[in-house]
Amino acid sequence: MTQTPPPLPPVPPAIPPPPAPRDVFQQEQPAAMATPARQGSVRDSKMAIVFGILAWIPGLGLLFFLPAIIYGILALARRRPKPGLAIAGIVLGATGFFVTPIASAIIIPRFTRSVAIANRAVSVANLRTIAVAIELSKFESGQYPRNLQQLVEERHITEENLLYPGQESQGVAYGYLPPAENTPGDTIIVHEHYGFDREGRNVLLVDGTVKWMPEDQFWEVRNKIINAKSNQKVRKRRR
Repeated sequence: MTQTPPPLPPVPPAIPPPPAPRDVFQQEQPAAMATPARQGSVRDSKMAIVFGILAWIPGLGLLFFLPAIIYGILALARRRPKPGLAIAGIVLGATGFFVTPIASAIIIPRFTRSVAIANRAVSVANLRTIAVAIELSKFESGQYPRNLQQLVEERHITEENLLYPGQESQGVAYGYLPPAENTPGDTIIVHEHYGFDREGRNVLLVDGTVKWMPEDQFWEVRNKIINAKSNQKVRKRRR
């Protein structure tokens, strides 16, 4: 009696061959070689946008319009896709060249005028403080102070009250015209050495009033006061 042979073991499935190794150098080198050019184009486009925006700053825009145009042209010269940023930078820089002078001519005078108005208000406050200090000095000594520095020495005011608001380096801001006894209340006693605009200046009257006076009127009144004092001195000498 013949014996049956044992069954053969199952055949394992075939293992697919591994993929062929990729040539890294040949496949990645072109991309790596293109990266600096692409990065340079993006960088120039961004710089064009930045300088284009800065070209719209009043007073300073003329310093930035040319770099905006140059960077925009450099970005376009690289011939990269999506040149929108570069074109936008060129447009912003070119328009800023024309718009900035107009904006500066409008904004800067208004800003200067606002600063002058603010300084004038501070000067009015200083004059009112000086008026109170003069009255205190007169009450203590029985006569008007010799000069405004005497008010500082008597600690009725501080040095800051005598300086130009916002222009402390200019020194003492006010002139003093010591009045005589029984001087009319509408006589100038303290005045700004020069006004914060060319139209006039603030003055302090004997009665403590602070008012703004046009330049022509100020010089006319001041000359009358000085001439009257000179005449009084001449009369005293003759006596």
